[in-house]
Amino acid sequence: MNAQRTVALNALHVTARIGVYEFERMEERPFIIDAALTMPCEIVADPVQLDESVDYEAMLALVLDELKTPEFLMESVANRLAMRMKETFPVAKEFFIHIQKINPPLKAEVGSSSVKLEVSY
Repeated sequence: MNAQRTVALNALHVTARIGVYEFERMEERPFIIDAALTMPCEIVADPVQLDESVDYEAMLALVLDELKTPEFLMESVANRLAMRMKETFPVAKEFFIHIQKINPPLKAEVGSSSVKLEVSY
């Protein structure tokens, strides 16, 4: 049977320096990230091997590495992660990311602002 499998990191709590304002890029602020890779798979009785899937620890390492560099926009971080995920996991056919900035510095009380990106490779 042909199918597709999604491997995901859900509600990853991190800090990063992302924002239009200079102080947002100088001091780390809280973010919550969901990221997922979808790939084709076969449904078989044998146990699934790691090389037949995506290592979510490797996904986590890519996300954390990308967040080391200060950035103006969450959109730019999402775009770079989409490219890096495909390079690292060529089996992936789709990538999804949702980046939430917790308590963004706006003129109203806002729980979070966010960017979602869905990519088909």
